[in-house]
Order: sequence, then C-alpha cells, then structure tokens
Amino acid sequence: MSRQTKCVTQTMARPGFRPIIYALFIPLLLIMLIITIPAVQADGLQTAEYNEPEMLHIPGGTYRMGCTFEGCMAHDEPVHTVSVDPFLLSKYEITFEQYDRCVDAGGCQHRPADNGWGRGKNPVINVSWNDAQDFVRWLNKITGKKYVIPSEEEWEYAARAGTETRYYWGDQVGANRANCTGCLKAAVRKTFKVGSFPPNQYGLYDMHGNVYEITRNCWKDDYYDNPDASSDDTENCPLRVTRGGAWSSRPDVIVSSTRFNVASFQRYNVIGFRVAIAIAPHGP
Repeated sequence: MSRQTKCVTQTMARPGFRPIIYALFIPLLLIMLIITIPAVQADGLQTAEYNEPEMLHIPGGTYRMGCTFEGCMAHDEPVHTVSVDPFLLSKYEITFEQYDRCVDAGGCQHRPADNGWGRGKNPVINVSWNDAQDFVRWLNKITGKKYVIPSEEEWEYAARAGTETRYYWGDQVGANRANCTGCLKAAVRKTFKVGSFPPNQYGLYDMHGNVYEITRNCWKDDYYDNPDASSDDTENCPLRVTRGGAWSSRPDVIVSSTRFNVASFQRYNVIGFRVAIAIAPHGP
C-alpha cells in the first residue's frame, strides 16, 4: 500500500469523520425531498389528484319561469319573468367518485350507501343539503374557488336552455332521453352513470331524471304567487327546493318547471346535487 493510499484509509477510519458526513448529507437529502414532493393540502389530499367538476358557462338572460304548458302541478304556477346573471354549472351531477374523495380527505363526515348500484361515475345519492354543504366547503378549501349549490332560478334557466317545452327536447318524453320510470324502453329502476343520455343545448347532462337535485332555495308554498318571498340560502331553513325528478319519477314529474322539497337533513336514494360558481362582471 502506498503512503498516499494509507493516509486516505486512515483518514476515513478516524472516529467522528463519518458522523460529520451524515450531518452534511442528511439535511441536503431532506431539502431535495421537499422540493420534489408535490404540495399537499392540510387535509392530506393533493390538489393535483382531485378531478374538479367539469364546469360549463351558462350565459345570463331573462326567461319565463314556471309552468309554460298545460298540465301543471300546484306549485309550478303562475309563470313569471326572471333574470339570471351568467354563471358556471357542473356539466354532470356530482358523482360518488368525487364525493368519496371528500369523505376520504375528512371534508365530508357521511359516507353514503350506493344501494348496490355502484359508485364511481354514478351520481352520489343518499346525501342531504347539509352533506352537500360539507362537500362545497371542502371543494372550496382545496381549490381556492367559490363553489355553491345553484339556486332554483339558475337551475330552471339552465335546464330549459332557451326552451319553453316540458323537456329541453320537446313536449313528449319519448324513449331513452332520460332516466325515469316510463322514460326507458326497458324498465330499470336505479341510477345510471352520469352522461348516459343526450345533453341539453347548454351541454348539461341529466337535468331531467336520474336524481333530484338540491337547490339552495328555501321552500315557500306561495313562491310563484309571491316570488320575492323565496329565500336564497337562508339559515335555519327546514326545507330545500329540489328539481329535475329522479329515476323513480313519472315523466310528468321530471319536467323543467316541477318543484319538490326535502328537509335539509334528510337523505334519500333519489337525492343528489350539482355545483355552480357565480361569475363576476369581468370574469369568474
């Protein structure tokens, strides 16, 4: 062994030299890990891993709200003019896949049953207004956006998509245009995956049937006689307006103007929701 090699060997073998190397190397390794690890939200969910609801732009406008055809239900009249500002609305009803992420992250406390119909791309069911609010709060937290549940005025405007007929495709329900009892060639009494039927003129799916959609309006029996009495996102509201009908509904129930209600805490296998975002005068 040469003198130079011997000196190097002795130096590496000296007590205390190896700890010094570790002391320098470990902090450097930690810094590299911090740089390469994606940012993680406080709730433990990586924002990049969450697939946000696909949102569509709904142009503002004025329309005749209420039953614009014969055979109306008691709470669907009289027709009155309503103006709606532009807004964004989710292309599909919120799915189990999206809602389960909220539960897994701790943002939603209730994990709803799927009735054996499947989760994934099926619309979430067995959720209440309160559960929908938990989802919206969590979604806003991880995205920094301002999602809300749409109002019933926005909902009907979007569902009609410029029409005054019972359905966005006309006055006859036809076959295989929506999921309801009497809408299909073959009777199937359950939810379908979102987007299984043709969209309306705004590109929105399942505005008729599949699941009732919760709106943020508080139910008022005299709403159409006194539209100003409608409560928009009022605290301590016992009943919320639902729209659109469900897989269990008759064709005359899934029309654009039909209104029903549900208690804020109640969960049913016919109830779901979608989300909206208000648009400021100069953009979202």
